[in-house]
Amino acid sequence: MLAFFLIIGVILFASAAYFAEMEGHVPGEGYESIPSSFWWAIITMTTVGYGDVSPSTSYGKLIGSLCGVAGVLTIALPVPVIVSNFNYYYHRETDSTINEEIGSEYGHAKTQPHDDIELREIAANPNKSY
Repeated sequence: MLAFFLIIGVILFASAAYFAEMEGHVPGEGYESIPSSFWWAIITMTTVGYGDVSPSTSYGKLIGSLCGVAGVLTIALPVPVIVSNFNYYYHRETDSTINEEIGSEYGHAKTQPHDDIELREIAANPNKSY
């Protein structure tokens, strides 16, 4: 999904940059066609910014600014969701591992995944009565 939005942005911004730079185009500068403008759009949207191709007209610079902001938003906004899901599954797996380890050793301890602190306390003090 992230790659799809990035590809759509590249196509739109490369086309807009090509048409914005047509009037002030210098041959060999990188805006000869829409597909050759893809390089500039990809580099700008991923915030690499090599500098080998850059807009020279005011409309081109405006499109370049919008392209950079859209690239940051396209890449940066989904990252917290991905990290949150990773964190959820990681903790779910580690909690189930703790339950299995302690549950097999202490069959009387009926636990829930959120009882992580109590499980560690039971494992640390096996002779204590609960």
